[in-house]
Amino acid sequence: MHVVLIDHALTGRRLREARTQSLQLTSQRAQEKTSHASQMEQCQNHTPRVNALDLPNGLEELTLTSPLCRKCSSQITPIGQGLDIGYEPCLSMTVVSAMYVNGVILGLKGCTVIPQTSPPAGPDVPFSLQPTFLQLTTIHQPGIDRFPFPKMRDNLISMYAAIDEEEFGRDLCTRPSFTITAGMAPWDPKAWKIERFFADKWGFLFY
Repeated sequence: MHVVLIDHALTGRRLREARTQSLQLTSQRAQEKTSHASQMEQCQNHTPRVNALDLPNGLEELTLTSPLCRKCSSQITPIGQGLDIGYEPCLSMTVVSAMYVNGVILGLKGCTVIPQTSPPAGPDVPFSLQPTFLQLTTIHQPGIDRFPFPKMRDNLISMYAAIDEEEFGRDLCTRPSFTITAGMAPWDPKAWKIERFFADKWGFLFY
């Protein structure tokens, strides 16, 4: 009988301890939840908006409606409206860039490699680039049309079978061939200064 009373007392004490721990745990969790909610509220109140940037030195945020962007947008020329041929005469040009500009004037595509006759050119095309009779009547590589030397173009067409196209292109683009005088138009023959290496090897094309 004495042992049973001890078991009841022990059980009661454990139940009370378990109830007390449960209440303490519940209270602790409630406090943690309240604290977390308070911290989240503080973070939201102090976190700056993404679109409200603090720019240094009083600079305003650049948007599509800001005066600076409106000024830049007004200076952008839409494609096809007042578009020039895309070169600056004051800058030095290479053989490749000079031939590219001349091709743009003639309406040639950069990737055009199919042999064909040259189409008639309009009056706005410089005289040095105007196609010769041989260009208009003989199928040839369109890249020939980009040179501002009518005699050279005719010789490249008439002597095409005897000219190694790969060798000519390699010498033109990777060896000393021409120097384009800065400040002069690429369609001006006087702007093209032939180098000694190229003159010794390909000078016959000019006669």
